[in-house]
Amino acid sequence: MFLWAYERSCQQYVAVKSQLVPPDIFRLRYRAALAEAVSAIVRGSQPATIEAVHQAMPTSVVPDDQEAFARLVLEEFKTMHAGNAVRFGLRPLEFESWLAKDAGE
Repeated sequence: MFLWAYERSCQQYVAVKSQLVPPDIFRLRYRAALAEAVSAIVRGSQPATIEAVHQAMPTSVVPDDQEAFARLVLEEFKTMHAGNAVRFGLRPLEFESWLAKDAGE
């Protein structure tokens, strides 16, 4: 019985391990900078454009990573809603207000 349970446990471990997604190292490295840039754009009532991202980009983003970082910020705006805007230190109403202003332009 012990051997059967052990083999079953090993099979489950392999199945779970194969489904795990590796962490995004770039996103982890710039997690704080990402939150800073997104919140600066929203609080500054700027549209989510490449120009706004470059203006809001923190100095902690090294020059070699700036283009990839800008793409990351713009991707976040594509999937952002009032529920997940909290990740960036934004209140839902703050985000909704920015979204309404951005849609009106």
